[in-house]
Amino acid sequence: MKKNVCLLITALLAATLSGCGTTGSTSGSSSIISSSSVAIVSSNLSASSLDAQSISSETSSGQTKTSNASSAQGISKQEALVLVEDQIDKAQYQIKLANENKIIENESYYLFSVSNSKGVMDPQVAVRKVHPEVICYYKDGHITQFKDSPFFTDWNGNFERTLDTDTATLKINVTDNQDFEFTIKAQKGKNSASLAGTAQITGFQAIYSDDKGHKLNFTMKNNAIAVVDEGKNKYASGTIDFDGVYTKK
Repeated sequence: MKKNVCLLITALLAATLSGCGTTGSTSGSSSIISSSSVAIVSSNLSASSLDAQSISSETSSGQTKTSNASSAQGISKQEALVLVEDQIDKAQYQIKLANENKIIENESYYLFSVSNSKGVMDPQVAVRKVHPEVICYYKDGHITQFKDSPFFTDWNGNFERTLDTDTATLKINVTDNQDFEFTIKAQKGKNSASLAGTAQITGFQAIYSDDKGHKLNFTMKNNAIAVVDEGKNKYASGTIDFDGVYTKK
């Protein structure tokens, strides 16, 4: 671009110097040529200026995009670990970061090994860095959704508690990965109590609460659910409560 402008200016100067040696109409013609040439040069310089501004803008835009891309590096390994710990019972399994940058299907993941008393298990658990998702990664390279892993907590089913003459039943129906509907019934002698509601799931734990401060905490372990009854239970009377360990029928 600069070379073209320089050649144009050189041609203009030559035409102007040539015009200086003539008189009359030729001088007028030279004046017209000079004005026209100046206009052309001015136009080209303006275009060059615009092009430069455009290039500058594109460069600036590219830097912004790069900056945005840099800022979108995804979650930290500590945040990824929390996501895994929310899904896996730490009382049964030990979790350890195995790879900080495992590439799976052209995307970067944190890869965690999971072990129990028998040793390291297959699969490992992978957490995608950008748009986080927890999946399972097997030694042979295939992947599955976390819900299909041996670590997944399956809340669905019918459970029963037996404490001498104080019995209770718990029925759970999972509606999605975030909550489940339940019905719990307890009986002691001739007295009984029941409650139906929705509990919010966080991995192997779930919580139900009402607007009166009553809570039920559910913890899944080895296909049994421990229920802790907190706060004032308006659904039960006397010595009846929903506390205890419920085993799957």
